[in-house]
Amino acid sequence: MKKIIFVIVSVLLILSLFFNFVFFYILRYDWDWEKDKLQDKTRILYYLTNDVRLDVINDKQLENMSASNGILNKVDSLKTASNDTLTIIQEELVAMSGGYLFNGNYVNPKAKTYVKRYFYEENFYRPYAYKEVDSLLSNYIANYERLTNLKSELNAIPVMLSGYKRNSVSDIFYDLTLSESMIAISLIQTKIEIDFNNYMHNMK
Repeated sequence: MKKIIFVIVSVLLILSLFFNFVFFYILRYDWDWEKDKLQDKTRILYYLTNDVRLDVINDKQLENMSASNGILNKVDSLKTASNDTLTIIQEELVAMSGGYLFNGNYVNPKAKTYVKRYFYEENFYRPYAYKEVDSLLSNYIANYERLTNLKSELNAIPVMLSGYKRNSVSDIFYDLTLSESMIAISLIQTKIEIDFNNYMHNMK
């Protein structure tokens, strides 16, 4: 009888230690920053979203700045033209990947083959589109910095990618699905919006 009681008590103690350890681990574990175990593409998307907030500038402020500074109009045109081209690239990528369902979702949201073909092979829309993406963003950065004397948010992308042994901005799309590629393009557009926002605030 004593042996049975001893065994039961021992098992309960072991279980208690186990659950205490698990509870302590859950409390101390930094779930948000466990990036080392994520895939490269997931970490890339994570870093792309690690932006400052867009500060609000109202229409009156924008009107006043537009009237007093012609450079602002050039920066605005640069932003609009760059983001419009990126939107067209999104539309082409969706079309090449099968388009949309009747409910607005992508036909092939997890498609990788179409994404690879669009960016890195000859195709009906843009043969080797990665070259156009790199050229577009390189020209954008050069013109933005020349006009504003400010550093573009997009400068951080090649630096971040170098850790994954990738050399150009278009390497973001390596091994991404259609859905992930659409998110990545939208995040690049957001960085361009932040550039514009930074310039307007720098003028005040």
